[in-house]
This record gives sequence, structure tokens and C-alpha cells, in this order.
Amino acid sequence: MTSVTGGRLPDHIHPANTMKTLLTVLSAAALMSTLSFGADSKYKEGSCCDKAAKKGEKCAHPCCVDAEKAGKVCEKCNKK
Repeated sequence: MTSVTGGRLPDHIHPANTMKTLLTVLSAAALMSTLSFGADSKYKEGSCCDKAAKKGEKCAHPCCVDAEKAGKVCEKCNKK
């Protein structure tokens, strides 16, 4: 492959390597965005936990605090 000036590209710049790197970066970005959206979906829309999470806080209701300590989501406030 030649550059705009007609000279050859340096050996370390190869179109296949550039595409592989670009694909890797885009795949990583897609995975990170998917994971960040998935974190907010554990609460029912409009629940006290959802409202607190949108404010960047944790819900202070005793039932929600107990559920969080157990590694769960409060079933009383987040009915499906």
C-alpha cells in the first residue's frame, strides 16, 4: 500500500493490523456500554430503589437495606 505522496507506509502500519485494533476497541466499548446499561435494570421502573439509583444514592428503606446486605433486590418494593 502506498501513501498519498507515493512512498511506502512504514512496516509497523499495516491495514490489517489497523482494522484488528479498531475492531477490538469498538468491541470493548460495546461491551462496556452493555454492562453499564444492565446495572440499572435490576430495579423496577419507578420504585424507591430506582429513584435513589437515578440520583446516585442507595435506597434508605429498611427492607431495601436488608435486601442489599443479602446481595438481593427488595422484592416488596420491586415487584415485577
